[in-house]
Amino acid sequence: VCVSTSTSSGKTYVYALQIARAYLNDSETRALIVYPTKALSRDQEQELNDLFRDKLGLDITVGVYDGDTKSEERSRIREDANVVITNFVGLNQYLEGHYLWAEFHSNCSLVVIDEAHMWTGLSGMHVAWILRRTKRIIDWYGGDPQFVLTSATIGNPAEHAFALTGEATTVI
Repeated sequence: VCVSTSTSSGKTYVYALQIARAYLNDSETRALIVYPTKALSRDQEQELNDLFRDKLGLDITVGVYDGDTKSEERSRIREDANVVITNFVGLNQYLEGHYLWAEFHSNCSLVVIDEAHMWTGLSGMHVAWILRRTKRIIDWYGGDPQFVLTSATIGNPAEHAFALTGEATTVI
């Protein structure tokens, strides 16, 4: 699914509510959210925690796993977080130790690429390969995630989403 609508129009709610819905069906469900910057990751971590805990009353754990994450927090996030937030540089690096993420991958039901319009040209090709590698690894562990891409500034959302994920896409 590619959600393409104006800035501050609620795109985050599309995937956040899907995470909440999946969690209500299975508390072991996991989601991976990839943001383009660390600052956005930290901001969204707080927003998602507020939504899940305060507004929806759900015990969904959200953690940022990037180069700034303290080593003592890494295993806790890998093993316990329902939602892991990272960036593509980190994701590419963490896939190398995929066996450490086995349980996460086996329960991964959603992969979100926020600000998908940023990934074009050479960097877009690199991101597309990282996503294909991610899909293969998640599949190896038995996960079957749905992909959600968001963008406020893209004119060809279906084509762009297909180029990044290799999957047919519904645009909303």
